[in-house]
Amino acid sequence: MAHNEPRTQGYLVDSQGELVKSGAGQCWRTGYWTPGMAIEECDPDLIRQGEAPAGEAAPLPGYPERIKYCTTLDIQFEIDQYAIQHEYEASVERLGAYLRKYPDTTAVIEGHTDEVGTDEYNMQLSQRRANSVVEYLVNRSGIDRSRLKAVGYGKTRPVADNRTEEGKRQNRRIDSIIDCAMDVKEGFKPVPGRITKVGLEMEFDRNRADIKTRYHDELSRVADFLKENPNASATIEGHASNAEGTRGQGMELSRRRAESVVNYLVDKFGIARSRLSATGFGQTRRVAYNWSEEGRRENRRVNIYLDYGK
Repeated sequence: MAHNEPRTQGYLVDSQGELVKSGAGQCWRTGYWTPGMAIEECDPDLIRQGEAPAGEAAPLPGYPERIKYCTTLDIQFEIDQYAIQHEYEASVERLGAYLRKYPDTTAVIEGHTDEVGTDEYNMQLSQRRANSVVEYLVNRSGIDRSRLKAVGYGKTRPVADNRTEEGKRQNRRIDSIIDCAMDVKEGFKPVPGRITKVGLEMEFDRNRADIKTRYHDELSRVADFLKENPNASATIEGHASNAEGTRGQGMELSRRRAESVVNYLVDKFGIARSRLSATGFGQTRRVAYNWSEEGRRENRRVNIYLDYGK
């Protein structure tokens, strides 16, 4: 019932139940905030216009026909990493576009980890993950830092079972609390990102760089896309597990895996080599833990990214 709800309902609070405020002293609204939740400390102008009747939300003054539009951000990280992966840059850029379009909105970026590691280390890692998104929005999207807040939660808020590799992957993530905007226009429609990750992760046998037959059809579709979009280019990233020799050997093997894909696209489909780039990351960008053969198999992979060009 309404009288049992805390006075801060609709606003971001810390672990002590105290209001979290921006550097400018503004309260942070949650995604479900409505004008009927306004409190004197945060939205005095709304309070002065009179409280809404019981059970009703007070309308935004002067904009009776405005519609609420929201955006979200949901990205994941590689093990023990806090850099934003190539495939998620377009998502962060779309958030930046939303914040530029609606300059009165704010965002709280929440970082999380899986359960591996100490509580203290994971708290620091999650904070670095949240900070990396804030820095991207400030430096690349031009968003004022006072509109953004980074919070690390470590491993305290899992969304999946940490007993599986997939669950751990889901828990290495960024969530966000982003203000909704009121607009009489059609709403925020993000421009599709120029960079996208193809739904193709090619796995390799241990210490091998040859392409398995089952991936030929998928590579054919990649080639078709490149032929249909002559301004597009592709980046092929190779990876290795920690069971494939020394770090140097793993780096060389991952490079050969990426180059094998480039050579296949060039030799089989006639794609210009100048449109393709191969990069090896060795054992530095795991997507699974190397404790099991399944995890090591997932780390022996190639990812393909397409840049749509101009």
